[in-house]
Amino acid sequence: MRSLFHHPFVRQHVSQGLRFAVCGGIGATVDFSLLYLLVQMLGLTPYFGYVGSTSVALVVVFFANKHFTFRNHERRHREQFLRFLLVYGVGFLFNVGIASFLYWSGVHYMLAKVCAIAVIAFWNYALSHGFVFRKRGGG
Repeated sequence: MRSLFHHPFVRQHVSQGLRFAVCGGIGATVDFSLLYLLVQMLGLTPYFGYVGSTSVALVVVFFANKHFTFRNHERRHREQFLRFLLVYGVGFLFNVGIASFLYWSGVHYMLAKVCAIAVIAFWNYALSHGFVFRKRGGG
């Protein structure tokens, strides 16, 4: 009996999921580093820090996922980036909203951000795979 991991669909998503997690780790590092800089060094409130740090991390994550996670080298940058902005824009609103709500509720601002990222990661992967970076012809 063949292992479930030998199925092409499962192998593809495990491989992409791991690469997505690496890109997410890079994005989270950028996000947290900038958040710390904006809040601790520049004195912004966490609310403004969330907006700034998440915005920069989104650009990093777009290019990392396009080229590394989904290995998509199509020259449809504008179309893909607009789709990415739609998906991640909704994710961004939920990310900032969840983090802000948790912070408002008394959760440390960094822990609030971790929780928000964890929730949004599933949304982002599913729609990045099937909508943003889906190759023409469905491949």
